[in-house]
Amino acid sequence: MRETNQQASGESLHDLRQRVLQGLPRRAAVLVNMIDALSVGPRAATPSELVLSPLWGFGSSTLYAGLRAGAEPAPVVALREARLQWWEEWGGAMRDPPAEVGPWRVKVLDATNYDRPKTRTVPLGYVHGVQGMKPGHGLSVLSEQVGPGSWYLPLEIGVIPVGQAPPQFGAAQVVASVQRWGWQPEEILAVDAAYTNAPTLRPMVAAGLNVLGRVSATRVFYLPPPPYSGFGRPRVRGRKLKLSDQRTLPPPADFQRVEKAEGGWHEISQWADVRMRQWPPQPLGLYRVWEYKADGTPRYKRPLWVI
Repeated sequence: MRETNQQASGESLHDLRQRVLQGLPRRAAVLVNMIDALSVGPRAATPSELVLSPLWGFGSSTLYAGLRAGAEPAPVVALREARLQWWEEWGGAMRDPPAEVGPWRVKVLDATNYDRPKTRTVPLGYVHGVQGMKPGHGLSVLSEQVGPGSWYLPLEIGVIPVGQAPPQFGAAQVVASVQRWGWQPEEILAVDAAYTNAPTLRPMVAAGLNVLGRVSATRVFYLPPPPYSGFGRPRVRGRKLKLSDQRTLPPPADFQRVEKAEGGWHEISQWADVRMRQWPPQPLGLYRVWEYKADGTPRYKRPLWVI
């Protein structure tokens, strides 16, 4: 893809990088240059070694100006716009929405661990990763899908303060991003099950986000409240729905079978209006997804539940 884009535009990756840098404010360009020098290596142990990198294109006195620029909003805004311009021009073909997501532009909010067990300059916490709980720091990453498969562009990365839960930090992070950049009707935010509780979802929905998130198979939801009978206090919830007990589920409002290109299919059932215990006024769409192999056997023992 890179060779094709380069031949089509007649511009090398280095030339495009230089053109984008020239369009940035000087402090933001210094910050980009610093990130390049740190990323390529060899790893610099001191600031003086960083400015000796062959990628460093400014005077040594601009190093600390670049560091200060990282804490100011204007250079950070310019960096984000330049990064999106980079992907628009260099990876433009990758930005076409994958066919399987239709017109939606998918963004993902998730947390990851950053192992730093020996650091002494900042507080340490325990963060969850693929290898279990380890001492270090948590990073909250908001990214956008820019191509089929795993092509995602990180838009914002925040260090989660020690003692703060990733879902609450991530919700505040994405709400702040919406306040700065807005949110389009065709954009949808995909989150994991840790983010689909009422305290986390409430501020994101209030900010106008479309959210699609997994839920645990042990969750309990409720039907809408019945009409007021005229006696006593009006009910705020209806009958209980246990995802682990299929007998409590009413007939779905909609059903769809989606064939897979490589064989097999998905069966998707939808309940159009369910409620949470801690957030009864908010209607939610509940989906159950069964995946089947080409021979008709389920791929997993349990269905995927999504709201």
